[in-house]
Amino acid sequence: VPKKENSRLAAPQAGVYYAIVSAHSGKAVTAGVNNRLYMGEATGGENQQWAFVPVGEWYKLVNRFTGDVADVILAGVENGAQLHQWEDLEADNQLWALEPAREGLW
Repeated sequence: VPKKENSRLAAPQAGVYYAIVSAHSGKAVTAGVNNRLYMGEATGGENQQWAFVPVGEWYKLVNRFTGDVADVILAGVENGAQLHQWEDLEADNQLWALEPAREGLW
């Protein structure tokens, strides 16, 4: 998400797709076959493009290629819970928050 002039991070815009890229590896969250999500080389493909759809103070992450949302498998709450993409069930395990990580990054 681009940084505003006043050094505050801009909220995601409706109708815009974003890549979710690791600051550590430079790899992007990628939607694969069989509902799989994985970190892959950032290619800019539609399977690496995500819309942040507001739901109250949270966001659904909707993949441009599949139309599915990022989902915590079986609504897991423990460290190491795995993610995949799934149909939108309007469930809490499909809602996400953006938290500032460091200057200019979510």
